[in-house]
Amino acid sequence: MDIYTTNPAELAQTPLGAGFVDTEKLPWVDVAPGVNIQFKVASCCNKTGRYVLLSKYAPGTQIATHRHSGAVIAITLQGSWTYLEEDFVATKGCIAFETANSNHTLKVLDDSEEELILLTIIEGSLVSYDDKGHILGIHDAQSHLQLYLALAAQQGLDIDESLIYRH
Repeated sequence: MDIYTTNPAELAQTPLGAGFVDTEKLPWVDVAPGVNIQFKVASCCNKTGRYVLLSKYAPGTQIATHRHSGAVIAITLQGSWTYLEEDFVATKGCIAFETANSNHTLKVLDDSEEELILLTIIEGSLVSYDDKGHILGIHDAQSHLQLYLALAAQQGLDIDESLIYRH
């Protein structure tokens, strides 16, 4: 076999099948009463620590400053937002690339005409801080998944866990 073959049938293939998640069948859960933030977990990988979240924020929402131990890709599906530490405004279709170990504070624009819906692909842990730099919490793929399931149960929402892609 020529290593430069263009015949796909001759190329080595991974034994893993493709994954699929219909996120419309997963419910949004409220982070806490009175907080205008909702999320759902679409994927969770124990081997790499990668997880995929969809999150929804009301206009004007600002989340705690946080730091990821790994890289993050944030895709804006709706709305507009920025990081207080940066000079960009992300709108529908924009992709933000967060480097590992960078601090940032997400702020949904006050004058946004619609809520923000963000798809994030997260590697590693997320550490949230209060205004004085004290740790509020640490989350990773497994703790985000467990939080999602626990909040759904508290809110009376049924989740078919087979819909969440686990690998």
